[in-house]
Amino acid sequence: MDTPIAPMTPAAPTLAALRAGIKQRSVDGLQLHPGQRVLDLGSGAGRDSLTLGHRVGAAGLVHGVDYDQRMVDRAQALALAEGVSGWVSHHHANATALPWPDGYFDACRCEAVLRHVLEPERALDEMLRVTRPGGHLVVLDIDWATLSIECGEPALERRLVQHHSQANEPNPYAGRRLAGLLHTRGLREIQIGVWPLWTTDPAEAEQIVPLQQLEDEALAAGVVDAAERQRWREGLARSGSSRRFYASVNAVLVSGRRP
Repeated sequence: MDTPIAPMTPAAPTLAALRAGIKQRSVDGLQLHPGQRVLDLGSGAGRDSLTLGHRVGAAGLVHGVDYDQRMVDRAQALALAEGVSGWVSHHHANATALPWPDGYFDACRCEAVLRHVLEPERALDEMLRVTRPGGHLVVLDIDWATLSIECGEPALERRLVQHHSQANEPNPYAGRRLAGLLHTRGLREIQIGVWPLWTTDPAEAEQIVPLQQLEDEALAAGVVDAAERQRWREGLARSGSSRRFYASVNAVLVSGRRP
């Protein structure tokens, strides 16, 4: 009699794979066609703008925008190196004052921008202004209130997490506000997706939140004392050594059509 073979446990996805899947959904939500014009707000080093450029092709046009001139320069160099600079370009601009006329774009995508903006309503109004009627908008951001780290002391962890979120982002809870902001602006066909970015690897968790920075900030601000920080460190060490470590945060994606 053959011995039954136990089913293999699938390997946990890496954070990079989780992020790639969410990013793919944000691009798909634009429903792009060759020849269209697209705005990538918060384009960073330009990798996503290139993806959009391949979707619309040389007959289309992609403009990436970032507030950091260094990122704009890197993105421009990447577009040139990839041979798409003829229809993919990058610009230094403020999200609340975009340099394009009304209805210029067929679609607009915004990732990880609104949590850095003090007035997200103004940024969304600008996105709507430069998108043509019927055009698609996709907005993706994090709700930092959902950050969760297993250390064995939930009350202590909550204090650390809340302080870190509020100390480092002007609008840390942007993700939870997206649906309401788009709804009140009359967007149609609104779709909402929520996906956790999670890991059971303490080293990989640094891609979600820098743990050392989190505790140092809290200690300096008086949110925790030295004894509590030591308990936090010991709790993390125990959870890591016993394979009980877990950290996650939710990414929220909302899409719709401009009226």
